[in-house]
Amino acid sequence: MRMKKIFKIILLFCAAVLQSGFISCKKGQIVDAKSEDCFSLNVKKSSEWTDCSKWLYSHKKICVVFGYGYNESSFVKMAKAVLGSKFGMAEENGLVKCLIFPEDFKTGVRTKVTNLADILADDELEGLLLLGAPENMHSALSILRSRYGGVLPFPVFSFFPQDDVLGSEWSSDFVLEKFSVQNILNDEEQHSLNPENVLPLIENAVLYMTFLEGPLASDSDLIIHVQRICGASRKVSHFVDPESGLRSVNHFVFQELSE
Repeated sequence: MRMKKIFKIILLFCAAVLQSGFISCKKGQIVDAKSEDCFSLNVKKSSEWTDCSKWLYSHKKICVVFGYGYNESSFVKMAKAVLGSKFGMAEENGLVKCLIFPEDFKTGVRTKVTNLADILADDELEGLLLLGAPENMHSALSILRSRYGGVLPFPVFSFFPQDDVLGSEWSSDFVLEKFSVQNILNDEEQHSLNPENVLPLIENAVLYMTFLEGPLASDSDLIIHVQRICGASRKVSHFVDPESGLRSVNHFVFQELSE
């Protein structure tokens, strides 16, 4: 009887140790981290990790292209600081690789957005986020697509593009712009967002890509994904062409609920 009691105590002790191990793993686990990464995070020496409570090393990259309206050095510096602290920068073996248009797309004295495929040739991409995509970005994506046999295996989100509208819709999982009554009245096509206010969108988009195993399908669930990226403070709707009255499948506009 006494032996059974001792054995029971030992079992309870082992269960408590295992449970505490699982709990500590969950508390220190990075979003979307694999279980083995979680285990490694707890057993590696702290000197082997750079701020491991916020991001893990990643061989895959999510590329963020800063185009028109979002390529000012002050904003890029701010965005890099936010993304670097949450996901790590590519130069530190982190997740996010930033490209600035036009400087990162120069060949000699010429700027060619179609250099995108060559710039990313050595990267294993997990996603591509375009901010203020310049003209002919859809052509650059077409070249990139050809490198993957005609189908990109990762998501492409385009925020506030200045590229051809149909081209942007064709080359991206979805296009996102800000709804503005004033812009519609003034017949302005570009519905952009103040650079500082776009930071949460960028962060949400990068995080959302880490949950995806491939591109988003152009189906009825697409607007749900976009709404999640935009957050509860914004209302997302399908873009409706003012001339034809046709509703786009993967082109969306959002409106601030506080406005």
